[in-house]
Amino acid sequence: MTPLSIGLLSGIVLVVYARAIGLTREAGFFPTILGAIASFYIVFAIEAGASGAVLALHIGLFLGFIALATAGYRIWYWITCLGLVLHAGVDLLVHYRPDDPSPDWWGLYCLSLDLVLAGSMIWFRPNTYGAPQDR
Repeated sequence: MTPLSIGLLSGIVLVVYARAIGLTREAGFFPTILGAIASFYIVFAIEAGASGAVLALHIGLFLGFIALATAGYRIWYWITCLGLVLHAGVDLLVHYRPDDPSPDWWGLYCLSLDLVLAGSMIWFRPNTYGAPQDR
């Protein structure tokens, strides 16, 4: 199996599991997943002994995705969905950079996982009308 198909399958299993136990109805589920996924590039950069510039880039990207996850949780659900789609784009861009610290398979795996998660956010979308809840 290819990294792309394994990522798709992993995403489907994760979403089915989360839906079965009620996690997809929790406001913090998808923002937390976005933050966790974004942190992996920092781990890969540290593990690969990447230069300070590469590490700084990935820390900056992580902080950007944390900001999107926070805005998605606090302000508007769809910002998190946008964050997942943007992260899929970053996976594709980083995958083809010569200084990419991640394993060769990671970019396509994570891209497909991100897209399954974003698609499930669209599929399971909450009622977005009415007053937002205090969080």
